[in-house]
Amino acid sequence: MNTCYANSVIQVIHKIPEVVDAVEGSNLVNSESGTPGALVNKLKDTFVQMDSSRTAIRPFGFINVLVE
Repeated sequence: MNTCYANSVIQVIHKIPEVVDAVEGSNLVNSESGTPGALVNKLKDTFVQMDSSRTAIRPFGFINVLVE
């Protein structure tokens, strides 16, 4: 997977308020690998990292769940 492309897509998604609100407000219980809950939960974690870091982050957790 091209991580540069994935990083760009995540950055764009993070700037869409409706998506951020939906991800942050999600309460999916099904969080095992390979499930929609796992993907949303990793995206939520990635957004938290993006909001709290002043340096670049590496969204490998999200990418790993995405490719499973």
